[in-house]
Amino acid sequence: MPLLYFPYLIYPVKRERQSGLLTPRTGNSSKKGFMVDLAYYWAISPSQDATFNLDILTKRGTGLGVDYRYIRKRGSEGNLRGFVIYDTEQQRFRGDLSQRHQEIVSDTFNLKSDINLVADRNFYRDYAEESGVYNQSQLETTLSATKYFDRHILSGEFRYVQDLREEVPDNRKTLQKLPTITLTGIRQRLWETPVFFSFDSNFINFYRREGIKGQRLDLSPVLTGYAKPFGPLEAAAWVGYRQRLYYAHGVESGEGIRGSGLFSAGTSLSSTLSRVFETASPTMPRVRHVMIPEIRYNYVQDRDQESLPFFDYNDRIVHENRVVYSLTNYVTGRFDRGDGPPEYRDLLYLRIAQGYEFSGTRRDLLTLVDEKRHFTDVQVEAAVHPHRLVSLSTDLRYNPYRTVLSTVAVSADARDEKGNAAGITYRHARDEVEYLEAKASLALFSPVFATYANRYSFDRKGTLESFYSLEYRHQCWSVSFSYRDRPDTNEFFVTFALAGIGSVGKIRAF
Repeated sequence: MPLLYFPYLIYPVKRERQSGLLTPRTGNSSKKGFMVDLAYYWAISPSQDATFNLDILTKRGTGLGVDYRYIRKRGSEGNLRGFVIYDTEQQRFRGDLSQRHQEIVSDTFNLKSDINLVADRNFYRDYAEESGVYNQSQLETTLSATKYFDRHILSGEFRYVQDLREEVPDNRKTLQKLPTITLTGIRQRLWETPVFFSFDSNFINFYRREGIKGQRLDLSPVLTGYAKPFGPLEAAAWVGYRQRLYYAHGVESGEGIRGSGLFSAGTSLSSTLSRVFETASPTMPRVRHVMIPEIRYNYVQDRDQESLPFFDYNDRIVHENRVVYSLTNYVTGRFDRGDGPPEYRDLLYLRIAQGYEFSGTRRDLLTLVDEKRHFTDVQVEAAVHPHRLVSLSTDLRYNPYRTVLSTVAVSADARDEKGNAAGITYRHARDEVEYLEAKASLALFSPVFATYANRYSFDRKGTLESFYSLEYRHQCWSVSFSYRDRPDTNEFFVTFALAGIGSVGKIRAF
């Protein structure tokens, strides 16, 4: 019995793409006012298409966006996206540009570009919608070329960084790498001996408009030997030398060529133990357990480097005199599927490791380091897949001196065949950050789906973002109603999507 009317759409169903106007997207934002997005889709050719957007914002003005996509021969492909608007509130033009391209010239040579530019550092905070975009701290633009040889890889890259942090007034002091040239020698055997030779080398030209700039040449040859002393034990030993040469400008100690060389060495001893466990029930999988115990020693020469210029952390290599012991486990299940081929699935990955630093100094970019404490944190990495639709992962570090967890990163995801899904992520770093993210998607009654997501910061004691969405899905189209709430803005959208084209709306900022 009919109860109420629901909007429906009639359009031609064809195998080929067709140019034409797309359904408008509407919404309301506390920052941008009432929003209407008018889109036109242009099927240029079988290998090209484009979408043009006219974005009308009652509080900001009218913007124009374009999304152009293409594919070329040999798998080369790319896209160009851009958005520009005359902001009536700030009385100026604002926008962003994003371009990605990969040109496969041959099997051994390729070119890549990844261009990301924005007119002003606050553009994403005012116009971007998604987390990870509106709150990003920097943009990177790269142009690169890579050539593969039989035993060497040569690459060059230009990298330009645009700093978007509010506390940085402009980009004049931001360090750029224009260019970086890298030559890598793949590990190769020396005659008939168990010794192998490899090397890494790179040349970087550091540039900034204000502050220290210059060049650095980094050379790192390494000799590695392998042996199986007895039984299942595998041994390796290596020795290397790292030479860095500088020519810097704008340093207080004066210009000129400087250099520093550091010896490094190490050894490891490991074994691979495996066993297959049969199950009594034919419905239970056969399980293969692989266990790899390892002990590794690393040494890096201790040498004063304060007279060298400082561009990045590679200019202050930390002295290392450390032994690390670890135990790694892999559990794989084999699931028989009747007459079909068996399915293999990773059930468990677990690695436990700890180190002892004889010198008592080290650098850890993930968490604070307690000086003069010889034992490192106990690191536990795990990934569990009890079911093909359920996954759990964790990466945590336990401080044996404070008897607390230094860092915690835990996530869990589950879904079913009907479209229901849920996930949660928790991150904690001692004295730095504590953060929780949760999301859920429910198939209330097919074909209506509800989505909820929330990001909460314990260290800031507040919600960073809440997202609500209700979507109706048909065979090849869908319509959704979404609401996003952030401390600085809240937005409501009505979005229509077509299969093969995607959501209709303002060009996403990158």
